[in-house]
Order: sequence, then C-alpha cells, then structure tokens
Amino acid sequence: MKKSILLLFLATGFFFTSCNKDDSDSNNSDNSSLLDKWWFDSNNVIADIYFHSDGKYEQRIVLLGNEFTGSGDWAWEDENSGIMKIENLEGSGQIATSVWFKISDIQKNTFALQQSINGTDYTKEVFYQDTEE
Repeated sequence: MKKSILLLFLATGFFFTSCNKDDSDSNNSDNSSLLDKWWFDSNNVIADIYFHSDGKYEQRIVLLGNEFTGSGDWAWEDENSGIMKIENLEGSGQIATSVWFKISDIQKNTFALQQSINGTDYTKEVFYQDTEE
C-alpha cells in the first residue's frame, strides 16, 4: 500500500509526462509576489508549494487521506527568465534532490509553472493560485 501511495504521489507531485524545450521569456511581474504564501494548483492535482523569502521551500500534498511533505532551498538561476532551482529536497515520497521551475505570467494571486528534472526540458504549464485569495 505504501508503494502505491508513493507512486501516486510521484505521478501527481512530479508530473514529468510531457517534456518540451521552451526558451521564451514570459515573466511579467514582480517576483516578490511569489513569496511567503501558500500556492495551490488550480486543478487541485499537484502539490501545494511555498517559497519563503529566506530561500526555504516547502511542498505538501494530500493523497488518499495521507499528507506528504517536502522541503528544500530555492534560488533564482535566471530571475529575468523565471528559472528557479530547488535544491536539497527531502521529505516523504521525495525521490529527486533538485528540480527546476520555470515560472511565468506572475500576477498578485496567480502564476504559471513548468517543472524540469534537468534544467532543460520542461513539463506543460500548471497554473497556481494563492490560498489567500
């Protein structure tokens, strides 16, 4: 059962199903609006995420009534292009120690995110909304 939950978490939390290379710069807003609040996938499938202003990162997802959490450190690799690297990832169900996010269309309460395990090939966009709205 634990293996099934772990596989389900990995399949939904790290949705590496559709990879493409996207070099466009579509970061539209002040990146500080990303910080110090919880964000959730508007389709309610992917993990909730939190970027602390001190460089800490958190994620959480509830699957089949069980909460899985992870943490790490974030830093901008290319802030103008919206490329962020999450390192030192650890926690329940965590298999990767580093991932890259490509963040675009940043608004006060929403943004789009693509994820990569190599910093080159990114998934399709997932849209996040803050939980304070």
